[in-house]
Amino acid sequence: MQKVLARYVLCDLLRKQFNGNKAQMARQLDLSVRTVYRILNGEEVEHNGNTALSRALDYYIEHRIPLESAFHDFIIENDTSGKVLEILPKQYRELLVKTTTFSVD
Repeated sequence: MQKVLARYVLCDLLRKQFNGNKAQMARQLDLSVRTVYRILNGEEVEHNGNTALSRALDYYIEHRIPLESAFHDFIIENDTSGKVLEILPKQYRELLVKTTTFSVD
């Protein structure tokens, strides 16, 4: 599930913030272009997927992009059980719950 979430968040950023420019997004997130391509293509990237997800979420926070926007469609499309919060690192989970309508029920 975390791999799917990382792919979704990067796709969302790519579309909404970087106008499809993968190289620019890779630079901004301090990732290799190869890693970005692999994540977007759904390939296994081991720990780089976690790093990419954390950096993407940091980008949302630093640029004051509402985290809820990154997760709303993902949850509707992929996670009807609400378990998306369980796979997020603790600091993002707490921030998402504090600043949005999401809950950890």
